Amino acid sequence: MHRPPITTNSQQGFTLIELVITIAVLAILAGIAVPAYQDYVTRGRRAEAMSQLVELANRQEQFYGNGNFRYSSTLSVLNVNPTTLPGGHYLLAIPVATTARYTLRADALGTQADDTACYRFQLDSQNRRRSFASGGAETTDTANCWPQ
Repeated sequence: MHRPPITTNSQQGFTLIELVITIAVLAILAGIAVPAYQDYVTRGRRAEAMSQLVELANRQEQFYGNGNFRYSSTLSVLNVNPTTLPGGHYLLAIPVATTARYTLRADALGTQADDTACYRFQLDSQNRRRSFASGGAETTDTANCWPQ
């Protein structure tokens, strides 16, 4: 028995309107997801900087307690490279070091320098935690810059 071929008028592919709607939905999702991801990465790098400053403060106290009775003014004495953070997002420095006190600093580098709200972090021997905007003014946004 011979059957006649089945003919269908089904359409293959997408119509232009379907394609435009799909692209619009993807653009909206990307417009939400990309800034949220960038904010997440920025906050993660801030946490790395804070962690490194606390570690550096511990090394300063250990250096002092090992019979030096002063704080180191150089990172190399404390066995720290100036850019110890992965990716080099912050530059570590010791702007103040005396026999009685020290101040440690982490300055944003590269893409992290776009973080104008929390551009610089400081930690001193009194455990005062400060952050500065890119213009140099101290920030009052401690919830984001130095969360407790």
